Amino acid sequence: IGMEVLSVNEYAINAEGMDADTNHAQTFTLYNDEQYNVGDVVEVEVREMCSSTGATWYEYELLGLHE
Repeated sequence: IGMEVLSVNEYAINAEGMDADTNHAQTFTLYNDEQYNVGDVVEVEVREMCSSTGATWYEYELLGLHE
């Protein structure tokens, strides 16, 4: 999923994009290992989604800038 970076701090970025499977916007908080900037589009691979007791968890990997 290509996701636009909405905000950045020292430790994390918040990014949002459309989930192709559900057609819903998804927002992720991702570790900011590299220095990304607001407005960058990053590539996120979502590997698994689990739901339990009303909460949803995602297993994902930040692949880098979307090309």
